[in-house]
Amino acid sequence: MNLETYEMPPHARGWRLPIIGGRLQADRTHGGIVVHTSPGHPGDEIWRLPFTWLDAAPQKTMIRTYAPTAVVADTIAPDEALGYQIDLGAGDFGAISAATMTLKRSAPGAGLLSVEVWEKDVADEPATKIGLLGILDVATDLSTVWQEITVWSDRHAWPFFPPYGGYLVLNGNLLTAGTISWAGEGATANAHAKWSAAAWALANGELSATVWQGGDFLVLRGFQEAYCYMDGAGPQQWTMELDDGSRFKVYVVDIDGDQLLPPLGVSSPAGVLNAIAAIQPVSETGQQGLGV
Repeated sequence: MNLETYEMPPHARGWRLPIIGGRLQADRTHGGIVVHTSPGHPGDEIWRLPFTWLDAAPQKTMIRTYAPTAVVADTIAPDEALGYQIDLGAGDFGAISAATMTLKRSAPGAGLLSVEVWEKDVADEPATKIGLLGILDVATDLSTVWQEITVWSDRHAWPFFPPYGGYLVLNGNLLTAGTISWAGEGATANAHAKWSAAAWALANGELSATVWQGGDFLVLRGFQEAYCYMDGAGPQQWTMELDDGSRFKVYVVDIDGDQLLPPLGVSSPAGVLNAIAAIQPVSETGQQGLGV
């Protein structure tokens, strides 16, 4: 069972696709009733997928890394941003719940930085924010010397739309003073993106960072809440393929369970017992064809 290109964990035994029943409407008339029947619709019933156990660790699978260094790759001032490219191969899946970046601030430096996950477009530039990993206070979280800064979410692993991949974005729209430097190397052409003068553009140089995908619970939460920040695009329809090859357009309405072990740190084990994912089907889109 897949959600886009994400292979879902095995659901608990006993679940089957709900049977699509017919619709029945009865109207009173003089002397009796009139009954109307019509075919049912896949969206008549929310699917509730049960899972005995879902991993909820923030740092589960490495998606991409570029070695730390102590050389400036690029710098941002207030109202600027830098993006670390994350490519995906055809059919691959990626969802970001944790990231480590090599950063330093100038003296003085003040304000906030938001660490975000963005999708990218066909031009390989950041297109739309998917979700937020966390916030850094420049004065207290960053130093004037290079540091490995880790930001992680205990709730979401933000998924990319295939096939383009996306970006880890360090957003300086709340930076109020000073500059932020992101380490790396400056020779590789078009290796990262920079937001400056109200536009994104590809820039030379690789940024030093590592990004991870979290456990299945965080991934499903990411599908539920992607683009649902204030003024965002809102809940997304995803393609879900069942084990028999049938395909549906669906919303992930909710995912919850018994948080047996919450994560205490980015690399801490964590898990959820008796999780249930509520899936709202919208339409059936046919079956996956098999070539000969």
